[in-house]
Amino acid sequence: RVAKHGRIIAAGFLILATLLQAAVEEGETDRLRNAVFDLYQRISPREISSLPIAIVDIDERSLAQFGQWPWPRTLLARLSEKTAALKPLAIGYDIVFVEPDRLSPHLIAESHPGLSLEAKSSLKLLPSNDEMFGKSIGRLPMVVGRIGLPNFPPDKKPNSAGITAVQIEGVDPSSHLTSFVDHVVNVPEISKAARGYGYINTIQEADGSIRRMPVVMTVGGKIVPSLGLELVRVALGANWLTVVGSEHGLQNIKVGQSTIDADRKGALPIHFIFCKPC
Repeated sequence: RVAKHGRIIAAGFLILATLLQAAVEEGETDRLRNAVFDLYQRISPREISSLPIAIVDIDERSLAQFGQWPWPRTLLARLSEKTAALKPLAIGYDIVFVEPDRLSPHLIAESHPGLSLEAKSSLKLLPSNDEMFGKSIGRLPMVVGRIGLPNFPPDKKPNSAGITAVQIEGVDPSSHLTSFVDHVVNVPEISKAARGYGYINTIQEADGSIRRMPVVMTVGGKIVPSLGLELVRVALGANWLTVVGSEHGLQNIKVGQSTIDADRKGALPIHFIFCKPC
């Protein structure tokens, strides 16, 4: 079969790469390794019949019905609650709600000078859209996204928002992980209501491609989970993550009774799905 022969060919290339590794410069080794990785992906793409996850996508039909993005967060609250009605173990947003919703009643009152004082007063008495979204999130197994930053933003103090509890077994592998000095978080009304916080950073190779995803990384010297790992934690009902390390780096990650393997730098290679042209 094609897949069987593909695996044999890919294995041959891997052996060749190993033999050549000592004879070429590091940059050339990386390029060769990436070429073999890409070849294997094309020869044996991931085959999926079903997954225990569902992705709620904002498609063109949704935009036609509800208008252009960004939507009011009251609408996102309704979307979240409809999703929760399907009884998921966890729900995640790979979006960071950094700024207050500009469609909140009090902000509309401030931005429309033509409104009467009575109308402005009435609007300012209403809860903000972020408060409404936060109340909805607080009732759901919700994980929100965050973004690690390699540098401190200008004129900004380090963000002290809370992070997921992480225990360390063995040697602390932090020095081997992808590291960030600060992070971008959601507005307080959303951040405080969520059950978890997962980072959506990627690892970009020298050629601009993304072949690995960090499962754990560090922010300000503390180990934090990716969005995917945090969704697993919330789905399993675990209160913390356990990172097992050695002097060589990460060994594995424990979530409840489950164990997740990753490389010593805390990342996993991505087994891509290649779609045939329509």
